[in-house]
Order: sequence, then C-alpha cells, then structure tokens
Amino acid sequence: VLAYVKLTDKYYIIEPILDDNDTGVLNKVLRKRPKNMEKGWKLITKYGRKFKVPEDHFTNIKYFVVNFLYGLGRIEPLIYDKEIKEIYCDGPNIPLKVKFNDKIIDTNISYRSKEELNNFIYELSYKVKQKIKKYNPNIKFNYRDMQFDCTMSFSEENSKFVIKK
Repeated sequence: VLAYVKLTDKYYIIEPILDDNDTGVLNKVLRKRPKNMEKGWKLITKYGRKFKVPEDHFTNIKYFVVNFLYGLGRIEPLIYDKEIKEIYCDGPNIPLKVKFNDKIIDTNISYRSKEELNNFIYELSYKVKQKIKKYNPNIKFNYRDMQFDCTMSFSEENSKFVIKK
C-alpha cells in the first residue's frame, strides 16, 4: 500500500514522500509523457540511475507517474475510496471537500494555484473531447463512471468542479 487515509475531523491522504532526487526523476518522466507504463518504468529506471535514486524509491515515483499521467492527478486516491460519493473543489488554495458517509468534510488536498486547477480542468476537457472556452467555460460529462461538472474561470473568479460517483 503506497497511500492510505487517516480520518479525524478531516480526510487526510498520506502518500509516499519523494526527496529532491525522486522529484527530479518524476518531473523528467512527466515531461516525456510516456504512452504506457512499460515505457514509463524504463524512463524511471533510466533517470533514477542518472539522479542516483535508490531502486527502492522507484515504486514511489511510479505511483505519482500513474496518478498524474494516467489518472486524475492529486485526486486519484479519492476516486478509489468507495465511501466517498462526491468531491468538491471551490477554487485554488481551498481544501477539497468530500461527501464521506453522508457528511461533507475537508481533505488535505488543494490545488496550489489557479493555473494548476485550470490545467486540471483543461486536461479533463481534452480527455473527454469537449472544448472549454471563454464563452463556454462550463462542461459536464461522464468519465470513468462518474459525473463531472467543471467551470474554468478566465477572470478573477475561481475555477471549480464537482464529481459525483
């Protein structure tokens, strides 16, 4: 198990910790955007050796490569929790909320900037082949058996999304 949840008054996702060298490898692999994980694993091994990363760190790097290239990035762990029925993002630097056991609680996940959040929404729109534009900033679609409602802000307002499982 690479990630797990700690429940208190919040929903905390505990993920593997990467050191600077691990992060360097991760960034190199993400920039290369391998088409499948077999190629991704080869890149992790190649750059891991170059950055002198211990081999036992490779799996942690792979965890993030899979989440960010083939999954939904930082929210991927939330997708796998069957107790979570909805995920809410009200903007950057605001903790995501989840509907967990019929209660809405904060998580320890947030998008660090408007640009990061907009990139996430843009990537989603690209995956589902829906155009998101200034005059049409809202998209609704089904993806991976979930309903998405996303709004990208092109002004001072916050971008946001809701995911219902």
